[in-house]
Amino acid sequence: MFAAWFLMRDSAHRGDLPRRSGYLIGLELVRLLRERHPLHEIASWDLDRGRDEVRRGLLALRAAA
Repeated sequence: MFAAWFLMRDSAHRGDLPRRSGYLIGLELVRLLRERHPLHEIASWDLDRGRDEVRRGLLALRAAA
């Protein structure tokens, strides 16, 4: 399931995105989160906190684009 998203396999929504673009997005998201939080803190987040932080991070990446 996740591999298909990261590799953009068989996606009608791929458009002009290169294959494996999900990895780049994930890397940028982790870099952004690391600017604000130490790794040990990120690793201790529960699922709800992690989702909220990822959502905020993705919105920040989108706004910066």
